[in-house]
Amino acid sequence: MQQLSRLLLGKGNLHCAVTAEPTAFDAINPALTRFLQNLPDRGTPTDLPLPPFTATPQNRGWATSVPVNYVTRVFRTVPYTHPDSAALMVLAKLLRANYLHREIREKGGAYGGLASYSNEGGTFSLLSYRDPQLVRTLKVYDQAVDWAVSGAFDQTQLKEAILSIFSDLQRLHRVLNQTKTFIENAIPGSGHSFAARNAASGLT
Repeated sequence: MQQLSRLLLGKGNLHCAVTAEPTAFDAINPALTRFLQNLPDRGTPTDLPLPPFTATPQNRGWATSVPVNYVTRVFRTVPYTHPDSAALMVLAKLLRANYLHREIREKGGAYGGLASYSNEGGTFSLLSYRDPQLVRTLKVYDQAVDWAVSGAFDQTQLKEAILSIFSDLQRLHRVLNQTKTFIENAIPGSGHSFAARNAASGLT
């Protein structure tokens, strides 16, 4: 932890975001300024050697004494900088509303079935929770790929998926997310603000 703190707690590595009432900033600024000025100037840890890593598919499971399962399948895809990012966002909404809900919850008896796309991690995930099935759900995931490839959805469902994405993006305008967006905008090409602009351009 000491080595980690020496790498991270430096003037060149720290960005601050403060959420407060406008009248409180005059009291906060002096203390924050003193804190930042007292940090050591260690530069940026860009020249540190990284351990070798090779991504390989894995099957993992944890058994416990409960009568239900949480079943997940994750696919490596592309990050938000890729042109296919917007399409993957739409696909996640389509699968969740028009396929997984029917097959996993209504037919399989699970509490819910989800699909999600992480535009930062570049992963696409299928998930069931409180699911009495296991093998059947894994087969549903296989069939979900076939469902998507076959285009078994109509223009109304496609439009609803896109509108759902824009509804999610609107949450960026809440107060806490405004602060997060502001500091992400200070770092060019980073974070959800860039991803949101990318998604919006890809969906229009």
